[in-house]
Amino acid sequence: MIGKETWKEYKKDFGVKSTLTAMYVFLLACTLLMNIWFSATMILTLPFIVLPFTFAYFATICGMPISKQAPIKSFFLFYPVYFTQFFFGGFRAILGFFKSLLISVVFTALLTIILYYTYLRGQPGFAEILQEIEAAKNIAEMNTAMDHFYAFSPANLTLNIASMVGTFFGAWVFIRHCLLNSEKFCLNLLTNKPLPMKAVNRLYLTAAHLRRKQFYKEYYGAVWYIVLWFVLTFGGAAYVSAFIFNLTANQAMFIGLFVSLVLNFPFIPYYFEVIKNVFIASSDDYSKASIQLSERALFDLKKNNQISEDEQKKLEEELSKSKEEYERMLKEAEEAEKAEEDSKKDEN
Repeated sequence: MIGKETWKEYKKDFGVKSTLTAMYVFLLACTLLMNIWFSATMILTLPFIVLPFTFAYFATICGMPISKQAPIKSFFLFYPVYFTQFFFGGFRAILGFFKSLLISVVFTALLTIILYYTYLRGQPGFAEILQEIEAAKNIAEMNTAMDHFYAFSPANLTLNIASMVGTFFGAWVFIRHCLLNSEKFCLNLLTNKPLPMKAVNRLYLTAAHLRRKQFYKEYYGAVWYIVLWFVLTFGGAAYVSAFIFNLTANQAMFIGLFVSLVLNFPFIPYYFEVIKNVFIASSDDYSKASIQLSERALFDLKKNNQISEDEQKKLEEELSKSKEEYERMLKEAEEAEKAEEDSKKDEN
């Protein structure tokens, strides 16, 4: 359902969206090209170019009816907005980085062990290299032995494959983590009551717990083929870079991302509109999460005697109104769903 509705939106203002996407892809492509040869620059390009401009692109897509007359201007105007308390930290990039690092290390280690026992250990000449490493008595001898190890083609191939696969999965986890967290921006972009990002994070995590299965069903139901195309293009380009052109794992990863970014150009606006529509479809869950957090906060205040009777009464009245609104939304959603089912029956 979300996929069909999003395709309808995707076709609207296609020229404007293509222009905006071209600017976004150009900026990211330049960043990736820079990082191919100077990967250390990622420390600067990720927080100051990739993340804020990804937010700016998403924000412009979400506000398309307002910004379609000047999409590029809106795109750059949204850039500094990312650094405000209402949006900064929404991607949770630091957490994503450590998750990706852990995944990368785990996959690299596991694949190294697997390849060692299934491939490397049985290669002619490898036993002699191990003996040389074991017999090393000082740092100089160990360095010489390790040079022989790295010069040994099967060992070099094993390390390259393990490093490449680990880096690939690490990069995939980081990208997925940031893109899924981008849904949180909708809370402040599409509602009239902006909240500090810390509050948004709590609300998002609570809502995510309530709707996890439904979220993944709607999300992957709408973007599974884009995810598959991304993985194939990313993995294919990285493989060619690493094992045909003999580039390092980091260089291969950035080339894979560059190629995949270019080949996924037509689907980028569709993907972010899916994120927006999944959020809209989950508005009931966010309302329920908000009520739960408010009830929890009120309980804590009462427990610690940090609230007066008047303040307590006022908060309880607001909670009661929120619950009534939530129940009304649920009833309207059920009636709309029933009406749609009746309409389909009449057509058949």
